[in-house]
Amino acid sequence: MYLKNAGGQGVGFGLVNASNGSALAGATVSVQRVRDGATSAGTGTVIDRGNGQYWYEMSALDTDAKNVSLLFTATGAVPTEKTFVTTTVYQIDTADQGIGFCLVNPSTGEAVIGATVTKRRVIDGGVQAAGTGVVSEAGLGQYWYAMSRTDTGGITVSLLFTASGAVPVEKTFVTSGVATLALGPDQETAEAMVSLWLATPALVGLVHGGIHKDRLVIPSARPYARIQVKQGPKPNGFSTGLRYLDYREATITVWGIGDVAVGSIVPTIIQTFDNKVLTFTNAAIGFVRCEPLGATVAQEKEVRSGQDYRAATCRWCVWTDRLIPSV
Repeated sequence: MYLKNAGGQGVGFGLVNASNGSALAGATVSVQRVRDGATSAGTGTVIDRGNGQYWYEMSALDTDAKNVSLLFTATGAVPTEKTFVTTTVYQIDTADQGIGFCLVNPSTGEAVIGATVTKRRVIDGGVQAAGTGVVSEAGLGQYWYAMSRTDTGGITVSLLFTASGAVPVEKTFVTSGVATLALGPDQETAEAMVSLWLATPALVGLVHGGIHKDRLVIPSARPYARIQVKQGPKPNGFSTGLRYLDYREATITVWGIGDVAVGSIVPTIIQTFDNKVLTFTNAAIGFVRCEPLGATVAQEKEVRSGQDYRAATCRWCVWTDRLIPSV
């Protein structure tokens, strides 16, 4: 863990001779950095510690970002890349986070420029799936991966980057591991609806900023969505024995630019949730119905950054059959 925007911090790295694989000492090293996706030259100092090992004393500017990728290059050396986060750690279920990597030609040891990169992910040891973020090229063989929300949907994440003519690169990191909501009827309903959203490729592809359950920090990707759940719209009622019918009003709001762009997402949301089955992780909860309550598209009250923002709102009454809590 590094402090954000603070000097006096460093990172070590090794250089390998691209011709024979031996340690490369005495190199003149160039440093390129990517901070939260923006590329510039490093402004710290490289120190040769001998035997192919080097130390990079970072400047405060080198660490002035949430996510930092450093690329070290030298004549005759295999490029080396280091990624770290500052005091803002990777957050679980959150977009607008990134990671850097370097691609090297396996035959020559030189940087691979202009590669078409395939990204894959494994979350918490599960099944490998395609990454859903965006790869951009910073130059000199350095690349930046802007992760989607679903890329960070677990405690431990492994990312694999492959390209034709390049050595595969794997990156593993740990998120905050803190779920955005404590469990309860509101939270359980939100979790079930978000799970269905994430299992619907059409929605994931349309809403680039992802769907958020907690307090919303506006992401850079548009459009984006938020789910909110509360008691209602009708009072709870008894079912049979020690069970009762619980009603939750679930609202999904999608924000984006332009009436047509936002409005075009609504039919997919309706098709996904209206009278569809929700799956709850708590086996004691019996799902009954996801009753549609309607959808609207409206202009935001104020114009943001000169853009015409629109909000599409879809509502449902989620019925579940639950045990009466013991006193």
